[in-house]
Amino acid sequence: MRKFTVNTIASVNALCVILLLLYAAVHLPTFSMEFYRWQYSVNDTLNVVSMQDDELMAVTQHMLDYMRGRTPKLQIEAVVDGHLRPFFSEREILHMIDVYDLFMLGNGIRNLAAALILVTIGLIGFMREPVLLTLAKAFRWVSAALIAALAGLTFLIALDFHHAFIIFHEIFFDNDLWLLDPATELLINIVPLQFFITLSSIIAAIFFALLAGLFAAATFICRRARNQEKL
Repeated sequence: MRKFTVNTIASVNALCVILLLLYAAVHLPTFSMEFYRWQYSVNDTLNVVSMQDDELMAVTQHMLDYMRGRTPKLQIEAVVDGHLRPFFSEREILHMIDVYDLFMLGNGIRNLAAALILVTIGLIGFMREPVLLTLAKAFRWVSAALIAALAGLTFLIALDFHHAFIIFHEIFFDNDLWLLDPATELLINIVPLQFFITLSSIIAAIFFALLAGLFAAATFICRRARNQEKL
């Protein structure tokens, strides 16, 4: 019973660490201005929306600040096709409110995961178990199982990203506000499907790299412990 309890606590710790890795993988490119500048260049966005670089980057910075909760309102005026106008339509604003709520939920999950990591470390120490080794063992098997599952999911997404994109929105949004018209709305033109394909690929690459790095560290800790037992 004691062993089961310790393993359960350690597994919760591992899952929380993995959640923090995923959070970091999502936020690093999503809030990188250089990523947006690169994508605007690749997708010829300035010509698509008829804007100057400084105007579009100012809109982008404002949008990211809104998603982070640093500014209360999304709407911003910008020069589009030579005319000063509100950049976002009412439908885009309503959709971005949903996006904002999703990121705030992510922040809440991050905070809960960080708190649980501290609590589980404390519990394992209180039970007089070797903290680092116990956590390393749990992280190895939890992350190995997760990598296998995510590899299959990644393969399915790669087969038909457009369909996966639709399913994602149907799961996380309870309306159709995300269905924007590129002929009349600018948001879908600055972040088209190709933008999200690239963003998702980078998020996956960062996440798997972080996961692999911690898996290697956990493996090193476990092997060192086994070698010390043999001495």
